[in-house]
Amino acid sequence: MEAVQGSATRVDIFCQAGSMVVPRQSPRLVEFLGSMVHEIRRPRPGRLFHPKLWLLRFDSSDSAPCFRFLALSRNLTLDRSWDLVLRLDGSESRRRNPGNDQLVRLIHALPGMTTTEVPGERAEGIGELANQVRRVEWEHPDDVNEIHLWAFGLGRTRRPDFSGYRKLVISPFLTEGGLDVVRADTRQADLSVVARSEEFDRLGAEAFADSTTHILDPVAEYEDEPDTPDRPPALSNLHAKMFVVERDKRAHVFVGSANATEAAFGGNVEILCELVGGHTKLGVGSILDDDTGMGVVLQPYQPRGSQPENEADALKWRLEEFLRSAAEVPLAAHVSPDHEHWRIQLLSGRDLPTTSDAIEFSLGPLNRPLERYPAEPGASVRQTLGPRSGADLTAFYILTARSLTTALRPVSCVVRAELIGAPESRLDEIVAEQINTPEKFLRFLLLLLGAEPDPTDWTHEARVGAAEFGAWQASVSGVFELLTTSLASRPETIDDLAGIVGRLQKTEQGRSILPAGWDDLWEAVMAARVRLGNPA
Repeated sequence: MEAVQGSATRVDIFCQAGSMVVPRQSPRLVEFLGSMVHEIRRPRPGRLFHPKLWLLRFDSSDSAPCFRFLALSRNLTLDRSWDLVLRLDGSESRRRNPGNDQLVRLIHALPGMTTTEVPGERAEGIGELANQVRRVEWEHPDDVNEIHLWAFGLGRTRRPDFSGYRKLVISPFLTEGGLDVVRADTRQADLSVVARSEEFDRLGAEAFADSTTHILDPVAEYEDEPDTPDRPPALSNLHAKMFVVERDKRAHVFVGSANATEAAFGGNVEILCELVGGHTKLGVGSILDDDTGMGVVLQPYQPRGSQPENEADALKWRLEEFLRSAAEVPLAAHVSPDHEHWRIQLLSGRDLPTTSDAIEFSLGPLNRPLERYPAEPGASVRQTLGPRSGADLTAFYILTARSLTTALRPVSCVVRAELIGAPESRLDEIVAEQINTPEKFLRFLLLLLGAEPDPTDWTHEARVGAAEFGAWQASVSGVFELLTTSLASRPETIDDLAGIVGRLQKTEQGRSILPAGWDDLWEAVMAARVRLGNPA
């Protein structure tokens, strides 16, 4: 809880509106993420905000900031597909780095692409980060001599050069137009393609007459590892994206979010990182090598004939596109008091989109999965949600579209509404709900101050923790010793505890959870912490 609260003002997440997946369970602590999440409008219908990148600045009191950039093919999901991540670390220099120009342009553009306005302080922080990255020099990975960052979908920008005499495409999704972009002006180039078998089937053998085609070997994941209960789930299906071009005995490796599709190079917002080095180390042969490269997990694709387009898939895509259009409509959740509870009036900033398909459309709060309200395509949202506690107020809502003419599974997404008029105690009440008994508070105390095993060590015998917890349930006489030991050996843990205790003390329910005599003890602990040099 402390980690989530501490991150809320320092992390910004930009994502395609309509593409936030509905979780199986929705913990109340998700409300602390509300200020982090910014939904992005599509560049145009049929295209997506599709980049996958992390950009981080690490500050230090005794040294200059350092930066980390991750170019990924992976989304922020729990998907177990095969993916790629490229990590670059760097520091700020005195001169502008032209190779970062397109990344800087993308970061600067983000606040202007959102469905709702990004608050001023956050927008300023994002702009400051972009300006700093303009001068960052990245450390070169082994065998790399040059680094260039490419962003697509931001208007007229220079494209990377894909010309060459030998090429590799790794892409889960393919279109002929996308392959033509990579083929560039070298139609007869030696081309190898790694993709999903259904993509090869859909395009047909003629599209790859001049290519060598591969798919993932379905038995490659764990064939050399023992079958143990604690083994993580096997990887399945390809989601990695990489393009490799050889020319003039140099290899140009592109890693990032773009598939080999017309959408990727013709309207989507995407990011690619280009690494340049010698062809013997970074070229197609080294990457496909059967011993040291990814050749060990590949097998030749066996043509199965061209497959007709599935009408159900086409309808599912139309439903998803409608949902993305609906998710771009700004929502506001206006909170007003209702005796001892609160009501929410959910209003849209404009009418929902229309569709030619016969669908049923609904929305409801994320923290109450069974509470659903009908919504009419082409009309505005104006819905009052019944009385609820402050901890039950939410900024997150589920949109669902269901076909009325087929048995197709409904499609849903999560959207964030602007929460207006919510009580300041809302988040305090949520914290109090998580620690809602004296026993839970004592367990939390043990966990935070290190008296229990690390909860992330899931191999530890559960009975050990349970036994220790049972002892604390029986007696709280050790709380004083635990706190004084932490003051002497790890005073920073007292600072972490102070945030949660402060929130509990703000509500009547929270105060009832604290052990008898806690206030006097805690006052003495905080006084000692101040004398020891509390940074607060």
